[in-house]
Amino acid sequence: SVSQNVQRVGLLDTFEPFKDYNVRKALAHAIDMETVVDVAWGESGVITGNVYPADCKFYEEFEPYAYDPELAKTMLAEAGYAEGLELTGVAIAGAPEAKAMEVMQAMLSEVGVTLNFETTDVSAVIAKELKGEVNFAVLNSTTTTQDPDQAISNMKANYAQITVQCERITELEHAADD
Repeated sequence: SVSQNVQRVGLLDTFEPFKDYNVRKALAHAIDMETVVDVAWGESGVITGNVYPADCKFYEEFEPYAYDPELAKTMLAEAGYAEGLELTGVAIAGAPEAKAMEVMQAMLSEVGVTLNFETTDVSAVIAKELKGEVNFAVLNSTTTTQDPDQAISNMKANYAQITVQCERITELEHAADD
């Protein structure tokens, strides 16, 4: 059976640099998701560009952004971050998300982005995310129904999704309302 659990990179959308779509997209190009998934989740991880699990009736396959660090550097420079960008994150100690953060930290540094993160217990992680104390996170959501509103509302809580274009999410929301 297909897992209903979706892991994604979340960017706090109230953090000034992330208000710029091109900065978010640059970070997507800076991360080699194949390597991240391989290191953190191994054979149990599957890369997708969709927020829905594969067995959801609203699932549609999207190509994730291509890993292209040179393009990421160019996009960051064009957005005014040629001198770099500093991010803060948090992950559950010992969890696959912590491994993912370590791998992404190294990749982001190659494009001039510093990712500072700490590992702690799950309650502290949730508290920091809810208080907006971090602007970069590996988030988890589970869609327990075939309701697209549940999938989208699970992932929207103040975080922007970098594996799916914002325009596509809006399109799916409108289609669900019809």
